[in-house]
Amino acid sequence: MKDYGLKEVYQYFSSGLENEEILSFIEECKNNQIRVFALLGEANWALQEDGASLIRAMERFDELEIDGFVIDIEPHLLKDFKEDDQRIMDCFASCLEKGRTYAKEKNKEFIVCLPYHFDRYEQLEKIIDKGLDTLAIMNYYRRDEIAHLETEASLCKKYNKTLITIYEFQKAGTYGLEEINTYHMEGFESLRRSYELMRLHYNKNSFNFAIHEFESFKEAEAYE
Repeated sequence: MKDYGLKEVYQYFSSGLENEEILSFIEECKNNQIRVFALLGEANWALQEDGASLIRAMERFDELEIDGFVIDIEPHLLKDFKEDDQRIMDCFASCLEKGRTYAKEKNKEFIVCLPYHFDRYEQLEKIIDKGLDTLAIMNYYRRDEIAHLETEASLCKKYNKTLITIYEFQKAGTYGLEEINTYHMEGFESLRRSYELMRLHYNKNSFNFAIHEFESFKEAEAYE
């Protein structure tokens, strides 16, 4: 991972894993100077203003030395979202605020993943201000990558938050992905060129990248 400038891993830990197994993974990452974040999220958590399910999931890691959480709730996947998006976004914003408060109490970083098209919601500003430490945008569209982040970058600058652009590496055809959504056939050098252009456009000291997901990335690099 470090050969590609990747210094953090966002890992989903299944409920069947014992703490000893998680600790072994964390130790291996720490030995390689890689920070570990627990990846959490279910779409229906967005409906809970008090963040109950989110906080319950975070509590699992109270005694484990992770660096923080990456929250991937994706409320737009709810069946009622199109008809009730404003109410759901209000609940979602409150849920994230409660989750971030809990993370701060535990001295853990709180990263929130959002799709690039959430810039049409006024709740985005509250989420960036109160509901996260770092914003990670699923910028899965190779055309207009800079334009897709203009609103998010402006708000992150306003509230002094770090912005991450996530590059998709799963194959086209996976979960409805099209070629324009993924770098699977483009490779890491194409990603690097994109990222450098974006860093020039945005504040390079608070703008980073991530890859989704690492097994697909390794497969894509094997083509090179």
